[in-house]
Amino acid sequence: MSIDEVFRAAEAGTADFGVVPIENSSEGVINRTLDLLLQTTLSISSEVFIPVHHSLMSKDGTMVAVSRICAHAQALAQCNA
Repeated sequence: MSIDEVFRAAEAGTADFGVVPIENSSEGVINRTLDLLLQTTLSISSEVFIPVHHSLMSKDGTMVAVSRICAHAQALAQCNA
């Protein structure tokens, strides 16, 4: 579910509350969340800290044959910190 969908569900009352990212320790604020907070009447009622851990997997379990890593930009930035 996207950030926009979470906001729509919470605003429409089809969800009691929504959980969306507001900040990432390595990449900073999540602009889409801040934009939607300004555009709606919804407000922050609590905060949850979720530690993120990434794993690199390969077919044979080693790095020997790994020549390229493809990932979402956010995940790559978190691993680069």
